[in-house]
Amino acid sequence: MTLKHFDVKTAYLHGQLDEELYMVQPPGHVVKGKENKVCRLRRSIYGLKQSARCWNKRLDAVLKSMGFEQSAADTCLYTKKVNGKMVYLLVYVDDILVGCEDDSEIEVVYKQLKKYFDMTDLGDLSYFLGMEVEKEAKRVQCVVKGVH
Repeated sequence: MTLKHFDVKTAYLHGQLDEELYMVQPPGHVVKGKENKVCRLRRSIYGLKQSARCWNKRLDAVLKSMGFEQSAADTCLYTKKVNGKMVYLLVYVDDILVGCEDDSEIEVVYKQLKKYFDMTDLGDLSYFLGMEVEKEAKRVQCVVKGVH
């Protein structure tokens, strides 16, 4: 199985706000003559309490529109079957891991996600959440080094 690692750039900025929020004009962007006006946020921004939830809801909707089903056991895991082969997708905030026996299907998933988000292909999975990932022919092993 091939495991690929992708990163969504500025993930929280993709979230849609569920409520009306306003903020003071940011320094350096104050409109002359309208210094007492505020800005209405159209999307979530970093620093809002709800930004993580908004991003997660957006990503969840995109993945489901692509045919993925969310696992009941772990909400970070999504799966779908394509031509008899399983595609596994794991999400941790803005990091996405995709695993499949068919490399071309991983490329299809990546191209579909790029239609919605600015992403970076980090290549074959080698390091994730502080763990080194070692892959052999029939197994994948996570190694935590230097932990006391």
